[in-house]
Amino acid sequence: MIYLVMVYSIVTRKFISILSCEQEVSQICTNGSTDILIVGTIMGSLYLYDLNNLNTNPNQAMHYNYTAMAIQEIKEYATLAAD
Repeated sequence: MIYLVMVYSIVTRKFISILSCEQEVSQICTNGSTDILIVGTIMGSLYLYDLNNLNTNPNQAMHYNYTAMAIQEIKEYATLAAD
């Protein structure tokens, strides 16, 4: 099962990306400059995501079009992704 992490900036009020994680997420935090997203799972694993370079992220095991999936499934997606 793949869990999805939706990254939304509360500073810029913009949707940034959808990331995949192979375990259920229990905690999320960033470093002070929001360059790195740290995701903790219920199994005790840590996933590190480079928010400045998401396309080269080695944690992306499966490359589905999560954005297209979110558009279909989330009614408020346009509001979240709006400027």
